[in-house]
Amino acid sequence: MWNPIASYNAGLSACVKEGRWQLAFIFFREMVEARIQLDGISYNTGISACANGGEWQLALSLLGEMRTTMVKACVISCSAAMNACEKGGEWQKALSLFSEFSEATLEHDVLSCSVGISACGKSGQWQHALCLLCDLREAKLEPNVIFSYNSGISACERSGQWEQALRLLCEMGELSIEPSAITYSAAISALGSGAQWQKGLLLLDELLESAG
Repeated sequence: MWNPIASYNAGLSACVKEGRWQLAFIFFREMVEARIQLDGISYNTGISACANGGEWQLALSLLGEMRTTMVKACVISCSAAMNACEKGGEWQKALSLFSEFSEATLEHDVLSCSVGISACGKSGQWQHALCLLCDLREAKLEPNVIFSYNSGISACERSGQWEQALRLLCEMGELSIEPSAITYSAAISALGSGAQWQKGLLLLDELLESAG
């Protein structure tokens, strides 16, 4: 027997994976017009499509719709909406969502924490960023280098906290997480903002050696 919700959800997921978020919106609206009962997968995939398309306002709208239905928002919903806000430059809204879902005692995953760290980095809230990074470690969640440590180091750079930036870089080595060129660039920038050009040159040499 044909299951319309499963078929539409599969179509939505395929569109998001292929980066065709406009087509995903069409699928989503067709489901609404056909009065198909949306489930968590439908909403989560729709919000993810919004994130891919930079449509943060629409993402928040869909999250709001979930609250008015019997469909319960979960950590995936939160992460996708936060990601949409962060990509849209709305870091305050991303952090607000993070706090809101924390108060609702929802457990955050690597993605939501990483997006929160990135939002903190863009706002220069380095202390908050480091607290979230600490939460990742305490929860024994493996931090994502790009979204977590790089964002943490960038947050320190924006606030002139070059010592903290170096500490994070050393911590990555202790955790056997290989720094990327972006990591080194953020750390060198932090050292530059703190007038620590000699240390910055040493890091640049280290980067060139690893690349060679």
